[in-house]
Amino acid sequence: MLLLALDTATPAVTVALHDGTDVIASSSQVDARRHGELLLPAVDRVLA
Repeated sequence: MLLLALDTATPAVTVALHDGTDVIASSSQVDARRHGELLLPAVDRVLA
């Protein structure tokens, strides 16, 4: 099973894809005021 993890609790926006054993892909950007703009493109990058 794949797990898509999202973290927006800090100034960083972090997205990761995990397969139960390893992190397959991840993306992290720091910008405390643009979470809404950065989240979906980060998900797209991780799932590509």
